[in-house]
Amino acid sequence: MCLARGLPPGRYNSEEGATRPDLVRRIVLRSGVLGRMLELSRRRYRRAWRHARALGASRIAGWAGERAGRVASLIRMESKHAGYAVRVRKLGPWAAEVLS
Repeated sequence: MCLARGLPPGRYNSEEGATRPDLVRRIVLRSGVLGRMLELSRRRYRRAWRHARALGASRIAGWAGERAGRVASLIRMESKHAGYAVRVRKLGPWAAEVLS
């Protein structure tokens, strides 16, 4: 919430009639701050991938590259559907059990 409130005015709007937790959730998701945080994460994984490759650490490079790809996918979906990354995290264990 602190990150979302730090954005320029107009990136979030309060809604009348919403419960306080629901309002906070909506403000955070609509602010786009999650997408920004994911982009920073993707950049860090890419940097780790480059460094690991330079050092010849192929297993770490593979892991970091895979993580960067996953985060990039989350960024794409998060930009289309606010809250996507949160829902994926919550439903992940269920999906792994049901779809396996």
